Amino acid sequence: MDRERTSGAVSPSGPRRLGRYVLLGAVGRGGMGEVVRARAFGAGGATKDLCLKRIHADRLSRPGALERFVDEARLSLRLAHANIVAVFDFGRAGDEHYLAMEWVDGADLRSILGDASAQHEPLPPAVAAHVAAEVARALAYAHGLGVVHCDVKPANVLVARTGDVKLTDFGVATAIEAERSGGTRGYLPPERGVTPASDLWALGLVLGEMLLLDAMPERADEVAARAPEALAPILARLLDPDPTRRFHDASEVARELESYVARARASDGIAPRDVLASRADRVADSRHETRAEGTFEASASWARDGETAFTAPTVATASTRASDAPPDRRRARGIAALLGLVVIGAIAIASFARDTSPREGAPQPVVVAPPAPVTIAPAAPAAIEPAPEAPEPAPVEDTPPPRARTTRRDREPAPVPAVDAEPAHLRINAIPWAEVTLDGRSLGTTPLLDVSIAPGHHTLRFVNAPLGVERVREIDVAPGERRDLVIDLE
Repeated sequence: MDRERTSGAVSPSGPRRLGRYVLLGAVGRGGMGEVVRARAFGAGGATKDLCLKRIHADRLSRPGALERFVDEARLSLRLAHANIVAVFDFGRAGDEHYLAMEWVDGADLRSILGDASAQHEPLPPAVAAHVAAEVARALAYAHGLGVVHCDVKPANVLVARTGDVKLTDFGVATAIEAERSGGTRGYLPPERGVTPASDLWALGLVLGEMLLLDAMPERADEVAARAPEALAPILARLLDPDPTRRFHDASEVARELESYVARARASDGIAPRDVLASRADRVADSRHETRAEGTFEASASWARDGETAFTAPTVATASTRASDAPPDRRRARGIAALLGLVVIGAIAIASFARDTSPREGAPQPVVVAPPAPVTIAPAAPAAIEPAPEAPEPAPVEDTPPPRARTTRRDREPAPVPAVDAEPAHLRINAIPWAEVTLDGRSLGTTPLLDVSIAPGHHTLRFVNAPLGVERVREIDVAPGERRDLVIDLE
């Protein structure tokens, strides 16, 4: 899906909620839908930023549009690779359907190439080869699952500020040997039908575009002729009109490109990831996206069945109305106000008694002592007063002496509760993804970062409904322990 960069403005009325996500601003828009940045809130105040891909409402009326979006969701949820943008969730809220995807903080390759052209700073050949190798690794994984991307192009290659390269948008992906159902004109191979070789042709064009920038020739066979000498054979095979003469698979492409990058690094000392990180950082900063002012606060309450009841976050302001506070907080505020009035009254009465002198011969004023502060607490059973002392009766054989009767004052004081132990911390993930509950309470959707839990024994449940998979893991954690927990559901 081609995406047009737009501002990330949020409406003045505050952030909008879609399902269990809060929308923070637009990222891109295309013919089928739009991508918006969003935030998910979990138990314990945990948050996660991600992207939501939404299909346009007017597109739903077109025959097969919703079915294709559902197919994309099912396919994307199967993919779990370091060079593919992860998809965590597929849901519906009212009339809107959405995909929840990994948020990649950076820029797409199309924007990076546009910036490179404007700044007259073409990508070094080793950097272009590195990007193509990373995309080839993603394609090799997808092809291994029987999936052809069908829309490999610079707009669908994301580069993070860290230098990571990820392939996204499997919206027109299809099974191997199926008939082509979409793609972007200009990146389509000359042959009919869909095979892994179709993606390799598009990858060759992307590599050529990185090397030549805006000087792309009209004929694909001219790209190799204008490329650096060491990369020309690779481009010639990728762009061979006969698909049977292209590379055997994408893994072979990745190996050839990585070999070239290794030689370039040894001779020139270039670090492709560092160059990419710098370019992505520059492009991302140049957008000047508008961000919402204020701090988002998560508000969650525990439901009776142990699940987390999610309520929409609110924008923090300088003050909050007392009526908006939870009942327990309002009760606490009422008690505090009552005690404050009692104390103020006591001070006023004492001050009046100290500063006012009685007239000679006049009767002395009666000073009423202020009442003691009242502490509102749960009612306690009445104390049992000790019985009057009496001579101890003579012991009777086989009869135990009577138990001494004590008052509450005579009893030993209750032990002071121990200070809570330091919580443990878990970093939880599931492949490809899962809804996670801890002791029956929802934690949200993986990946979950640094979840704080009490020390002791716990039961974790991982559920991936589309895959029909459920896993249960019993764990014991010590105070202050930090642990990474990864569950494979495939």
